[in-house]
Amino acid sequence: MPSGRRSLPVIQFGTFPKRGLVHGITGRTDLLPLDGDVSYVTGADSELVRANRATWGTAIGVSSNHWVCAQQVHKARAMIVGAAESGRGSLGFTDALPGTDILVTEEPGLPLVIFCADCTPILLVDPIRRSIAVAHAGWRGTVLDAAGEAVRMLQREFGTRPEDIIAGIGPAIGPCCYDVGSEVIEAWMRTGIDPGGAAVVDRPARQRFDLWEANRRCLVAAGVPSANIEVAGICTRCNARRFFSHRSGVAPEGRFAAVIALDGGSTHGRA
Repeated sequence: MPSGRRSLPVIQFGTFPKRGLVHGITGRTDLLPLDGDVSYVTGADSELVRANRATWGTAIGVSSNHWVCAQQVHKARAMIVGAAESGRGSLGFTDALPGTDILVTEEPGLPLVIFCADCTPILLVDPIRRSIAVAHAGWRGTVLDAAGEAVRMLQREFGTRPEDIIAGIGPAIGPCCYDVGSEVIEAWMRTGIDPGGAAVVDRPARQRFDLWEANRRCLVAAGVPSANIEVAGICTRCNARRFFSHRSGVAPEGRFAAVIALDGGSTHGRA
């Protein structure tokens, strides 16, 4: 839920651990230049984007100089990152990790970051083995099971048990607004994750896809208990004054960020 004071509107998950973890999802706000845009791809002025990142980072509690960012490509490639990757993509897009939509780490204080404007940000934490992941999932990443791949990467690399994972599905375009073509629905149904089509909303002329429910089902299929998954349930298109939304048409175009870090007192993380 948003912080209560008149400050930057950072979204946090109430079910996430109160100790040992720092996280937050940025938004759109007139308190910052470019409406708070944090993307070097959409931001008209890289210096303003850099300043926005620094301000959001301070609000969340992690230095933006150490953000680990990716050049997202709407797929399900996961990358393990550590201290050597600290700051990749923080100061410019060309230095971001290429071709990646999922980041995982067990490095204390290392902030993992993905960027969205209608796509789904997914944050995962294993509080037992102290590992985390973040995933970016539009419809392509969803049908490629990016959420499930993030879980499996935590399992393979850090010994995470899926039943220990606590997950947050952040603001994204909702089933109220996400009209899609038949190719999207067909691709989703072919995954076998949702045989009953619970994530498909039938409309008279066009179907809609429920990214929140689809990604929740991906996590459950990967072994995460349903009770451990918090869904923000905020549609970015309906709330285009609070979040950047590609489909809303509200200018200027931009991206918001989902940030997560293990709080280990490392110099990587604190603002």
